[in-house]
Amino acid sequence: MKKLGLALLVSSCLAGCASTSSNLKGGIDNSHLQNLFPVSDNKSVLFAKLEKKGDGFHFGEYSIEAQRTTNVNDAWVNVNTGEPQWNYQSIQRCSVVTATGNDTSGEPCTTASDIRFMERQYDAVANGSMALVTVGLSAAIASYMLVEFQYEEYVEAYQDALSKIEDKEKIATLLQKFEEHKASLRKAEYSYNQTVTKLKNKASESEVEKYSVDTRFSDLGEFELFVNSIPSVINQLNAKTAVAEEKLKEAHYKEQRDLFASYGNSPSISEYKAFIKKFRYAKYTDKELYQIAQSKVNEAENRKRLAKEKREKEKREYSLAVLRNPDSVGEKVCRDGSMKYIGQTYSGWAEFERPGQLQAFIEGHSPDMNRVKLRISGHALSNGTLRYKSGTNPSLGGISVPLGTIVWESVNNWYPCS
Repeated sequence: MKKLGLALLVSSCLAGCASTSSNLKGGIDNSHLQNLFPVSDNKSVLFAKLEKKGDGFHFGEYSIEAQRTTNVNDAWVNVNTGEPQWNYQSIQRCSVVTATGNDTSGEPCTTASDIRFMERQYDAVANGSMALVTVGLSAAIASYMLVEFQYEEYVEAYQDALSKIEDKEKIATLLQKFEEHKASLRKAEYSYNQTVTKLKNKASESEVEKYSVDTRFSDLGEFELFVNSIPSVINQLNAKTAVAEEKLKEAHYKEQRDLFASYGNSPSISEYKAFIKKFRYAKYTDKELYQIAQSKVNEAENRKRLAKEKREKEKREYSLAVLRNPDSVGEKVCRDGSMKYIGQTYSGWAEFERPGQLQAFIEGHSPDMNRVKLRISGHALSNGTLRYKSGTNPSLGGISVPLGTIVWESVNNWYPCS
């Protein structure tokens, strides 16, 4: 960017200085920089790097993605609309050393750029305000400047570069063709890269590299070659993805085989269960190993179920034998179930229902020994102490009577408490 010497500063001020409305406290009116460029309806846009060549301008590089760089030496523009890709609507207040025109260290003109047409202009309003405060002394040391986008000069340069594109219709054709294939290309790219990432993590395939779609091109010819190659690239990516998927599947199978082998000749049921849990929802599972593990777990659970049923049967048979024994009079027996009772809360009394137990003593038997005469002796909760309202009786299995009451019950409902 050109330096502004003392003579240039003075001449700039005499010529009218910056036309932008501003004040020293920082308020800068940039409304004249709004809505300068049309909004494109095209989904796909071509961007180009504006460069100065000799006495004119040309596009030195192209891109299908916006290039919003903070490098003031790069001037990327939207070829479709002409809109600059830098923050051209921002007006920066800065200061220069009056005698030399160099930026001050405190407020340098960081956005000033010839290729971006962001030019420094003398800020008459700010300098005038400061001169009144310092009685003119500030102007001898530093001068306020405004870095502002020069729209007319930029448009002239953009049009000059655009005029050097021989076949402008081809750009529209290429962009339309690119738009037709873009979604498929991005999908193929994503699928391949996802598979490659998983393969690297699973099998340490360091030689497999991710694929990145070209987004920048040295000229329109290179861009045309890229667009025309997209169908072929998609096919290649899909084929490579299929190969990577096969490698990934084999890597998963190997992991499962190695884990299975680590269990030894007689894996435990817990190891089989761990295997099933780890690979139940895996994308790739060795079905043969999984079925072996599942079969072993099923067999173990079936044995456990049968053992439990046998224990319950033996317990029931023992309980019936005790309850039907004429010598069991005086034996304490219990019955489990859902206990309903009225208990106390912070606000009063309320009905509760909890797992509980009814207790009684055998007083006698029916002639067929299938019913027992019981004297109710107590109530209990399975967890915690039972406290119920005086004058009420807890209820379990339809029995809700005061302690000491005699009832007749089926031997099938009770068992020895011991």
